[in-house]
Amino acid sequence: MIKIRKSLPEYTLELQECSFTLRPLSEVELEQCNYMLVEMIQANHTILPPKAVKFILQNCLIDWTGVRDENDKEYKYKPGNESFLPTKIRMELASDVYVKSQLTEEEKKS
Repeated sequence: MIKIRKSLPEYTLELQECSFTLRPLSEVELEQCNYMLVEMIQANHTILPPKAVKFILQNCLIDWTGVRDENDKEYKYKPGNESFLPTKIRMELASDVYVKSQLTEEEKKS
C-alpha cells in the first residue's frame, strides 16, 4: 500500500513577541530542499545555506503578526517581505519548517 501525504497543516511559531504562520514542505519541496543541502551535509555544516532558507520561506511562510517597521508601524506580510526579516529569525523559521517537514517513522515505512 502507498500512502500519500497531501495535507500540509498550518502551524504557528512564536518568536520575539511575533507570530508566524507556516506550513511544512511538500514532498517535492522537501526533495528540492534536500538537493540544496547536499553540499552542506558533505561539509558537515549544520546551518542551512541562504538559498535553502530563501526557498523554504518563499514556499512555507504564510503570514505573520507583530512584525514592525523602523517607524514602529505594523508591517503587513506579503510574499517577498520575508527577505526583510533579520537573518537569525529567517534561519529559525526555516530550520523549524525543515525539521517539521521530515517524514515520520510510520511514513517512511509506507
